[in-house]
Amino acid sequence: MRVASKNRGDTLDAFNTLGGHVHFVACAHMERVILASFMAAIEECHNAEVRDVLNRACSLYVLQSIFEDRAWFMEYHRITAVRSKAVDAQIDDLCRESRPQALPLVEGLGIPAEWLGAAILKD
Repeated sequence: MRVASKNRGDTLDAFNTLGGHVHFVACAHMERVILASFMAAIEECHNAEVRDVLNRACSLYVLQSIFEDRAWFMEYHRITAVRSKAVDAQIDDLCRESRPQALPLVEGLGIPAEWLGAAILKD
């Protein structure tokens, strides 16, 4: 921001120029806050089976976030195309592993019973 405002002479103009980056950083901050809360909840869980499910859900959240922003990460050389494909494969693996817990996870979110007839939730 300082460099941009020095070059442009106007802080608001510099802020507007960097709008895409500011938006990305704001979203990343919120994802970090959510992740910290998720991890704290997992630490407080004393049931090993539930904790395992929550760990998988947390990993899925993190990997999906990275995958959704993979273009940004690749553009700024923070991730390679090979690593991006590996993240995608890990997401698929986690979804497959989590399949048996799909219904309990959805029920835990308080989804109305009439919505639970989706084919993806059936055994």
